[in-house]
Order: sequence, then C-alpha cells, then structure tokens
Amino acid sequence: MLGLIKKDLLIIINNFKQYLIFILIFIFFAFNGIETIIYFPTLVITMILFSTFNYDDMSKWNSYAIASSITRKEIVTSKYIENIIYSVAISLFTVLFTLLISLINPINLPHIIISTLGSLIGVILLFSLGYPLIFKFGAEKGRIFLVILIFSIAILIGILISIFGISPLIKSFASHYLYLILILGPIILYIISYLISLRIYLKKDF
Repeated sequence: MLGLIKKDLLIIINNFKQYLIFILIFIFFAFNGIETIIYFPTLVITMILFSTFNYDDMSKWNSYAIASSITRKEIVTSKYIENIIYSVAISLFTVLFTLLISLINPINLPHIIISTLGSLIGVILLFSLGYPLIFKFGAEKGRIFLVILIFSIAILIGILISIFGISPLIKSFASHYLYLILILGPIILYIISYLISLRIYLKKDF
C-alpha cells in the first residue's frame, strides 16, 4: 500500500508546476491580509487528488494494477489514506504559513485557524461524496456527477427548510452537540464512503 501512496506522490511532484500558480496566489493573498486564503486547502487538495485519478484513468493503470499482486482493497484504501494525509498536511501548512505572515502583516489568526479546520472538514465531506462516484464512473464523469449531487443536496435542503423550517428540537440538539457533530459526522460519513467505494471497486470490471 505504501507503494501506491508513493506512486501518487510522484504524480503530484511531476505536476507541481500546475499547482504553483495557486501557491503564488495564496502567498499574495497572505501578504495582503486577505482572509480568502482559508479556501486554499480545499482548492489545492481537490486539484491534487483529482489529478491522481485522472492519471490512473488516462494510463489505464487500474487494469494493470488488478492484474498484479496489488489487491483492490489496497487501491481503495490508499486513496482514502492519501486524502487524510494531504488534507492534514496542507491545512497545517496554511496555518503555519499564516502564522508567519501574521508577524509581518496582522491577520485575524484565530479566525484563520478555525476557518482552515472548517475547510479541512469540507474536504473530507467533499471526497466522502466524490470517491464512490469516481470509483464507479471514473474521474471525469465522477466529477460531473459530484457537482450534480452537491447542487441537488443543497437544493433539497433549501426546499425542505423553506417548507418545514428548522424544528426547535434540531436547533437545540445542534447547539448542544455542534462540536460532536462536526467531529463525528465527517468521520462516520468517511467510513461509510470507504465501504461503498470498496464494494463498488471489488465488483468493477476493467
């Protein structure tokens, strides 16, 4: 499995020039005190992880991998582990770099840290929804279906709230257990997503 993670890391390194422009934009924003840098982790992680799937699809790597000694479970597991590693690493980089910049140009650091953690949760939720679609339909179609799914969920939630509102019970529960929900919710969804992706990939023909 370590070899699979190294393989994707080499892909990321080879495509580093594609991410450089976003890193430069991030540095520019940071020096100017623009707090939109909190979206940097989400943007970069999404680009990085989708690029590894694109490479696998274009090179038909999956067909080769399953014909070797690599198990399908290892392939799926490595992708989920990579997501956690890169998400945490880039989020830490964002906070540490922002801390450094705050010594030169004052920034609302507590807000940046909290927002970056929120961005990290957002990445986990995004790929919890996206991974099963990518494993099922491939990188290109998976991205399209992911956008459709996100918009559909947002519209459905908006319609339900407009019709029924938010019950006092839900408000009370959310206010008392907000941090528990923010921590356990993404973890549970990530595990469910992993199990779905594994089931899909085990049955997939290449």
